[in-house]
Amino acid sequence: MKNVKKIGTVLLTTVILTTSCPVFALTKDETVYSKLNSDGSVKKTVVSEYLKNTDKVINDQTNLKNILNLNGTEKYKLEGTNLVWDAKGKDIYYQGETDKELPVSLDIKYSLNGKDIALKDLLGKKGNVKITLKYTNHDSHKVLVNGKYETLYTPFVVTLGTIISNELNSNIEVSNGRVVSNGKNSFVVAIASPGLYESLDIDKLKNFDTITISFDTKSFELSSIYSVVSSKLIDNDDLNVFNKFDSIYSKVNTLSNSSKQLVEGSNKLLNGSKELNKGINQAYNGSKLLNDTLAKKIDDFENSAAIDSDKLNYISTSAVNGAVKTVEAKEQAIKSSAYDSFVNTLNAEINDAETNNKKLQALYDNNICELSSIPAEYQPYCASADVQKYLYSKKLQAWLASNENNDILKAFAGELAYGTSKQTASETAQGVSTLVATEVAKQAKETTIESLKVLNENISTLTNGLYKINVGSTTLTDGVSTLTDGITKFDNEGISAIANLVNGDVKSTEARIESLIKLGKAYDSFDLKDQNTDGETKFVLMVDAVKKTVKVDHVKEISKKKETIIDKIKKIF
Repeated sequence: MKNVKKIGTVLLTTVILTTSCPVFALTKDETVYSKLNSDGSVKKTVVSEYLKNTDKVINDQTNLKNILNLNGTEKYKLEGTNLVWDAKGKDIYYQGETDKELPVSLDIKYSLNGKDIALKDLLGKKGNVKITLKYTNHDSHKVLVNGKYETLYTPFVVTLGTIISNELNSNIEVSNGRVVSNGKNSFVVAIASPGLYESLDIDKLKNFDTITISFDTKSFELSSIYSVVSSKLIDNDDLNVFNKFDSIYSKVNTLSNSSKQLVEGSNKLLNGSKELNKGINQAYNGSKLLNDTLAKKIDDFENSAAIDSDKLNYISTSAVNGAVKTVEAKEQAIKSSAYDSFVNTLNAEINDAETNNKKLQALYDNNICELSSIPAEYQPYCASADVQKYLYSKKLQAWLASNENNDILKAFAGELAYGTSKQTASETAQGVSTLVATEVAKQAKETTIESLKVLNENISTLTNGLYKINVGSTTLTDGVSTLTDGITKFDNEGISAIANLVNGDVKSTEARIESLIKLGKAYDSFDLKDQNTDGETKFVLMVDAVKKTVKVDHVKEISKKKETIIDKIKKIF
């Protein structure tokens, strides 16, 4: 599966690197045949040239030696590198020899059962055999890419082919290729592209300069291996793929920006959720504390003794005792007429006092006798019993007027009458105040307790609600946190990685590929070619089959089968 993916990568790259050729007056297609030794070193190189012609005379360029017309009797004249053919409008096929170094070389190594071995020692052996063919690209160029000079290699693609017999061999595998069997033989095809990794810096292409063939053999023999090398393996008129890249870059940047905004928004949501959860938690804790504290206070208040008398320190103890004794002694119903009689008597006393001494009203109105620092001229006057009695009576009158509709007050009409006849006005006022205040406080206490209980029940309901909200808020915060982590991870490992790849590696690779296209198109001659001549060049590297030598007594019969093109090529060598 990995091999298939690698093949797909190289094939895709090959298609992109391919372009079509414009029309020229003369086309020169060139095939370079190199006979290799079993270790990959070059034994002999012959170049075959095909001139597609419409003119009577062809002006060509060459460095070849021992030139031979392969398809006719047309004559040529060679002066230096200038080769002139008297073509008479015909196409010319010719060949010549060269010792020029190939742009792609091959190194072949052999191993048996994991150990390196020389071919001569491997022949006829049994075991697991591995043949490693490593191609090296020597056609490098300094090219300006993205503002700086890079070393790029002409994008040669190698297609390897060999046939291995199934009679003595099994479990045949090949890297970067496929093995197809017809039962009798296995056809092995693979591809390589030396220099492509160095040019594009793509890890998946790192081993694409090497093809490995492995199999189990009962008696090893080397089959013929052919490698076809070309910088234009496939012609393709449509390279509009690069026109689409600008749109892809724009969309990827939009996607990246949107993803960043999503991450920022999720972080804000998380922070807001945390603050909300914190606030709800504080509200819950405060509500629970208030609920528990209020419950305890209600219990303490409900089980407490009578109203604290210290808060009524203005009340005369003797008046309170007198009033209490009077309440205990009397059993008859209290009538409001007694209250009215008391009020009338009190008002009469006040009127009499004011008639006798008009200064009393001024003292009362201005609160002179209650000043923290009473003027010296008023001090003896304010200290007199009559004045004190008047002042207390006025206060009692005011207090009674403000409580004239108080049923509790009227319930103590008898005590008021008793106080009028037995006590001073001052003592009576204080005694009645104590009784009324005590009863009011008692009822207020009961009402307060009931109200506090209702309040506490509401607070308890609120607390329970806040607890549920707190649990939900915590769950929400955890969910938002998980969401934020996921969005952040997706942005870092997904969107950002894609954006970095596209804006970094892809953009850089695009520029490199475009440069490689130009290099591939420019390589159109191994020998020489006139600048007005179009054409292309391919290389055929051949390693002959090697078998273990077996002595025979009979004479080998001459094959009568039809001669193939491979047979014709072999004759060249």
